[in-house]
Amino acid sequence: MVFPTVGMLNTPFIDMAEKKLYWSHVGVSFWYTVFLGFAEIIPGLLLLNRKTSPLGAALAAVVTFNICIANHAYDAGVAVPAAYFAIIGIFIVWYDLPKIWNLLVNEKDIQPYRYQPIISEKWQRNLAAGVKWTFNFLFVPVAAGLWAYGFFNGNNYNIPSTPGLAGAKGYYSVTEYRLNNKVIPYTPQDSIRWQDATFEGWSSLSYKTNRGAIADRMIGYSPLRVKNDKKNNRLNQVNTQDSDELDKLKKNRDLGVTRWEVGGMAGERRYFFIKQIR
Repeated sequence: MVFPTVGMLNTPFIDMAEKKLYWSHVGVSFWYTVFLGFAEIIPGLLLLNRKTSPLGAALAAVVTFNICIANHAYDAGVAVPAAYFAIIGIFIVWYDLPKIWNLLVNEKDIQPYRYQPIISEKWQRNLAAGVKWTFNFLFVPVAAGLWAYGFFNGNNYNIPSTPGLAGAKGYYSVTEYRLNNKVIPYTPQDSIRWQDATFEGWSSLSYKTNRGAIADRMIGYSPLRVKNDKKNNRLNQVNTQDSDELDKLKKNRDLGVTRWEVGGMAGERRYFFIKQIR
C-alpha cells in the first residue's frame, strides 16, 4: 500500500473516494501492511499440509471475511473474491467444527480422525508424493520468488518511477501568480489562479484552484491501458503507457501509467506529469 502523497495529505477527505481513504490509511503504517501480508501467507502455508489445514482454513476464513467486510464498506473492489475465500475456508474447516466444539465448549476428549486414501501400489505413492511436492514447490518458493522479483525489479508499483525535481518535494503556498506576465491577485473564487502547489519526490505536480472535478474511480489503473480496444485508437496508447511494455523498454513510469495520485480524487486539485528539460 502506498504511503499518502503530499497532494493527498493536502486534500480534504470529502474529496477522496471511499476506497482511496481505505487503502491510504493502510499505507500509513508500513508494518501494519507487513502484518496483513503474513496474516494471509501463514494460513495459506498451513493449508498445504493435511494436519494443519483446519487451522489454516479457520484463519483464512477470519482474515478474508474481514477483508470482505472492509472492501464492501469502502467499495474497494475485492469484496466478492474475499467472500469466496472465506466461504471456502469455512467449507474446509466445517468437518472439524463438531470436534472443536466438543473440545473447547463441552470440554470432552475427542479423537481426531481423517480419511486417508489407501494407495497400495508404489508407483501410485510416488506419483501422489511427486504431485504434492511439485505443486507445493510451485505455490510457495517459486511464486514468492517471482512476486518478490516483480516488486523489487519490476515496473508495476503505484507511483511513478521518473525522478522529480531534486529538493523540491513539499507543499507550497502560491503568493504570486502570473498569467502572460500579468500578476493575478489572490481570491478564493478565481478558477484559474493557483492557490497552492505540491511537488512529489517523483515526476508529479499538483495544484489547487477554484474549479471542481469529478472523481476518477479507476484507482491505480490508467484509462490508456485498454488492450484490444479498437474504438479509441487515438487515446489507447497501451504500447507506450503499459507498465510491462515500459519495463521491457527500460523506461520509467509516469502519472499516465500509475494513476494512483489522481485516481479516486475529486475536488479542486489538478495533477500533472512534469519533465525537467536540461
